[in-house]
Amino acid sequence: MKRIEWIDAGKGVGIFLVVLGHALPSTTVAATAIWAFHMPLFFFLSGLTATPWSSGATPKFVRGLKGLLIPYLFFSLISIVLFMATQSNVLTKASWIGQLQQMACGVAGPDGKMRYNVPLWFFTCLIVVRLAFAAITSTVRARGTQLACIVFGALIAHGYVFAHFTSMMWNLDVALVALLFFTVGYCIQGLDINPAAWSRTLRWSAGLVAMLVFVAAVAANGRVDMNGRSFGNPWWFYAGAFAGIALMAGVANRLAHIKCIKILGQASIVIFPVHALFWLLPARAFSLVTWYASKISDADLFVSTVIAVIEIAACLPVYFAIVRWAPFLIGQPARHVRVLQTQTA
Repeated sequence: MKRIEWIDAGKGVGIFLVVLGHALPSTTVAATAIWAFHMPLFFFLSGLTATPWSSGATPKFVRGLKGLLIPYLFFSLISIVLFMATQSNVLTKASWIGQLQQMACGVAGPDGKMRYNVPLWFFTCLIVVRLAFAAITSTVRARGTQLACIVFGALIAHGYVFAHFTSMMWNLDVALVALLFFTVGYCIQGLDINPAAWSRTLRWSAGLVAMLVFVAAVAANGRVDMNGRSFGNPWWFYAGAFAGIALMAGVANRLAHIKCIKILGQASIVIFPVHALFWLLPARAFSLVTWYASKISDADLFVSTVIAVIEIAACLPVYFAIVRWAPFLIGQPARHVRVLQTQTA
């Protein structure tokens, strides 16, 4: 199966924004803009390569789940060990059991759980999204009807679920929202949408409209956080998220020829959980490195960008090591992992 270069580039841009968004203080305009669409972008990009459920699709479906479950379990265990090493009650049996219970629950959420590695919530949420997508496509064949069912599920989430539940196991509640972005990505697979073939006027016009909608939505809705179940006004949330996705799709098409961006995209499955491990370091190993620790409270855009670049650079050797010596840890056999190779076995 050929890799789609602009999707790799989109993930590369997206993962940089994820790391930068985590480095920025939450009150900054830049953080508000990034958080408006960075996680919807990843669910959308995942949907672009999704296939509907069929009897012949079982092996691929299982491989897709393994590609999320195995990294989730591996990085969770590593994170728990490192997190407990920073705690005073490291030898307390109850504290270890508590962390393992949180791993089994798979939710970070507004309760502040999974402090050992909050970004891991994305893995469990995407697993639930894939399972729900398989269930829907196995019973409903028409794409329009599938999308209608999923829109209805999102409306139920905003109208009832979030109002009555703080969080649900394996982010089942957030998955109702994430599934919409995933399915929109799936539904446009068959459409011949290639911005590179558009006229310059059309590209600039589409980009300008998307930018205006995005700015208006972010200004009206403020900070959102899918993991924290904070969406503000749902209509502004979806307007901002889809406008941001459209803008990033255009950027990714323009950057699809840049090798390092595509490397970041392929490495995103490792960068997601590994960059969060650096959050544990300032309290112990880097207590004297004040410029690094300052990201928690008062880092500006320049410092946050430097922090993001350093964290990503530190994550890449981990990715390459896993690719070379333990590719099963990212849910793939060795013959399926080839960095920046046009085809996979």
